[in-house]
Amino acid sequence: MRQTAAAIEIGTSKVVCMIAEKGVYDGFNLLGISVNEYAGYNRSGWLEPRELKYTISSVLREAEKQAGRRLRRVHVGVPGDFTQVVLKKASLSFGKARRITQDDVELLFKRGENFSAMRDYSVAHRCPIHFMINGERKTMDPLNMMASELSAMVSYVLVNKGFVRSVGALLESEGYLLDSAIASPLAQALAFIPAEMRDRTAILVDIGDRSTSVSVLKGDGMLYHNSVRIGGLHITRDLAMLLHVDDEVADQLKRRAVYGLSVSRDDVYEIMPKGSSRVQSFSAMKVQDIINARVDEICDIIKRELDKSGCILPEYVEIWLTGGTSGMRGIREFMQKRLNRGVSLIQPKSTRLNKPEYSSALGVIDLALDNITQEEVSLLEQIKQIFKK
Repeated sequence: MRQTAAAIEIGTSKVVCMIAEKGVYDGFNLLGISVNEYAGYNRSGWLEPRELKYTISSVLREAEKQAGRRLRRVHVGVPGDFTQVVLKKASLSFGKARRITQDDVELLFKRGENFSAMRDYSVAHRCPIHFMINGERKTMDPLNMMASELSAMVSYVLVNKGFVRSVGALLESEGYLLDSAIASPLAQALAFIPAEMRDRTAILVDIGDRSTSVSVLKGDGMLYHNSVRIGGLHITRDLAMLLHVDDEVADQLKRRAVYGLSVSRDDVYEIMPKGSSRVQSFSAMKVQDIINARVDEICDIIKRELDKSGCILPEYVEIWLTGGTSGMRGIREFMQKRLNRGVSLIQPKSTRLNKPEYSSALGVIDLALDNITQEEVSLLEQIKQIFKK
């Protein structure tokens, strides 16, 4: 029987639930998908807790209905706002040379798990950037190598305990158990940035509705991550305030506009508000100026975050752009010019969820299924060791 998993990804404006099974050769097959918008969150917590409880329940039930099965355990994607990254060097000395085992690697990781200054966070992922054999030979796979000393640069990806507890309680109230907490930025990077690009170092920028996350990746780990409370909603509200229109009209204008496009004073955008038969006209130049000013600010923030990361980022290191705002026309080209480095748009190949805003949820379900596979392999190895004895 193929492995099956359910995962929920909680973004700044919507909740996505997916039920999928591992593919025969690679990847996975989506069995059920449900998406619902909700009020979101801020630094103080959920804006509408009761609405979130209803939203989680409804997306789970709908995905289960499509999949034709009930799954009791659910993996939860933790957004960038509730994710931290700590980079540490951990070492292990054996006294004399011997072959390195998986248990040695696990003990090495444990050596670095001291986060007394971050009591509100727990470790979700332990990702080696590289291992070092006897302090001189660098490798990504030290198993079965002879060594008297093993060290590693480890990326510990932490998630906020309060966020995980809160979602876990909501799931429990609906009859589900939280299986694991998965950091969404890491999950989507592993799923959509090619390994060869990550090996050279890559940058992930996720521009959501209320926040923008900037992550620097190396191999299968994260060197740096931070989220700033600015996103697509700020563009919408700028348009609404300066053009004296409601958010619904402002959002239509944002989606109609093409970032970075040269327009004349005579060009206009025409919008017909919902429930109205009257077309409203807006100066394309004024709309562009408002949008460009906010996107310029987002670009400045990305630059500052990359400087703050302390990572060596040559010009060939590319930015991978995702999130709901990244789907706006022309933003990739605008940001590429503004940031002076290559920018690629993450475009999921799923026929049902082929927009950048779904890359995070797809990454979470992919990593959840990978974790199930690794757990089964680990259990098999333990059984083999018993019989060897």
